Amino acid sequence: MALPRPKRTAVIALSACIILFIYVATRQPNERFYKDDVDARSDHLSHCSRNTKLSEIYGELRIPEGTHGQGGGTGKPASADCVFSMLMDIDYTPLAQVLGYSMIKEKSNGLKVMLIPKKLDRGDVREDLESTGWIPVVVEPIYPTKLLKDENLITSYMKLHMWAFTECKSIIYLDVASLATKNFDELHDLFKSTEISPFASAFNKKSQLIDSAVMVIKPNLFEYHKLLKSMCDSKFAYNKAFAFDGLISQHYSHSMLNLPSKYTADSNGWVNKPAEEWKQLLKNTKIIHYTKDKPGVYGDLPGHVFEVWYFARNDMIEYLETHHTHE
Repeated sequence: MALPRPKRTAVIALSACIILFIYVATRQPNERFYKDDVDARSDHLSHCSRNTKLSEIYGELRIPEGTHGQGGGTGKPASADCVFSMLMDIDYTPLAQVLGYSMIKEKSNGLKVMLIPKKLDRGDVREDLESTGWIPVVVEPIYPTKLLKDENLITSYMKLHMWAFTECKSIIYLDVASLATKNFDELHDLFKSTEISPFASAFNKKSQLIDSAVMVIKPNLFEYHKLLKSMCDSKFAYNKAFAFDGLISQHYSHSMLNLPSKYTADSNGWVNKPAEEWKQLLKNTKIIHYTKDKPGVYGDLPGHVFEVWYFARNDMIEYLETHHTHE
């Protein structure tokens, strides 16, 4: 005997809700990202739960010896000022290239290191990065104790590895969607005084979070393990929804040095403002961060905010063609 239409509709709706609930309750967030690294993630979380000494798991990291790409020179000093970035998506490779070239153009003296995951450890990616002076370095993922749906938030914890590159006297970290418009080498001198905190970044008073697009750190293994331990510690309260930014904001909440705005110009805030105001801002700006719309990734973007990036890209193409001709 068939159910009356209203009851049949209710049963179907209830069944759909039950199926949806089971799916949400049992699925793993970001399953595509985790599927190739299940063992690594399990190991890390088990170390966290057993409170194993993290120094036995995570040790000092090194920059490879050898040729460091065009503009990067050869060999490697025992202790150097370094500039780091991180490439997690192959589509962002043009951004990395232009960022590298912009530092060559502005005569930045820092050793340029690009952190990449194993999935991007390919010949073509390495060649593109090395063409503008980057040294690609493969690093392992660091998994949070709380699963996050946003892959970018998950991978942001890999920035913690920078504290383990102790052969660098200082590290300036730049988001891959950044552009150097002037030389910023003076940031390497921030920690010459022992009275200054070994961490600097822009701080958003409204959100109470750092802006990790530009950071200056002093590598230290003790600090590296301390940060990893804080991430593992369920009693260490930080805003996990913001992943790395939340962890660092809490860890350095009373000791960070706030960077001036000339190092952290946010393009998104100037898209709808007059071009003349943007030009005035650029007179004193040393680093631009393209926070929302990424030139070179989403096609040719119109507007005065993106012109400086396209000028740099065109200069880079000419530079690479000239360099290739002389080889």
